[in-house]
Amino acid sequence: MHYTKYSIAHYVLDVEVLIVNSYRQPAIKKAVDKYGYDEAMLDVLKEVHQDLVGVLDEQAHAKSVKRDLYAERTLLKKQVQKVYMKYLKLARIAFVDDLKIREALLLDGERMRTYNEWLFQVAVFCSNLTANQDWLSLLKRYGIARHDIVELDNWRNKLIRLTEKCIEAKGEVKRLTESKHKKVIEVQSCVSDYIKIARIALENKPKLLNCLGINVKG
Repeated sequence: MHYTKYSIAHYVLDVEVLIVNSYRQPAIKKAVDKYGYDEAMLDVLKEVHQDLVGVLDEQAHAKSVKRDLYAERTLLKKQVQKVYMKYLKLARIAFVDDLKIREALLLDGERMRTYNEWLFQVAVFCSNLTANQDWLSLLKRYGIARHDIVELDNWRNKLIRLTEKCIEAKGEVKRLTESKHKKVIEVQSCVSDYIKIARIALENKPKLLNCLGINVKG
């Protein structure tokens, strides 16, 4: 009964069967106790198993949170990109003859490919526009009002916060994954010790070994 031979869910279930039947079968308890594996040691195995189950539940929840946050971030990024590009194209038309404004709003050239650099372009576009009423008045002719730019900037800020939450969620999943690995090894160590004793104690009682989920060697 080694965790590398199972899915983690299968392994946890098999260990639970091992523990439950060890408590319920007086003949098993009596046999292993004779070889030094008393109920206190069984309690330790039960405790580390419960700890593992707890970590697995936490990890599953953390993965769900991470998945939802990343999905929300992806949708918001697409929204910001779509609206930003629309406003950018209209601004290029509105300020086609004014190099100063084009430079201030970073209108010329391709959009940056890296996330942080692209986000910086959006930030400069929004902040410099909202700070200049004359530029906003010119843009208004093309259907873009100040509140539209403010709304875009709010979405950008929300995107930043979501990104931070995504990073935190990713870190939490990593932490719990590492904790899971440690707990699995701890459980495996306890299970291994117990199975060695059980095989000796129940050598002539294959049905009880099978009851524990321990394969009887032919």
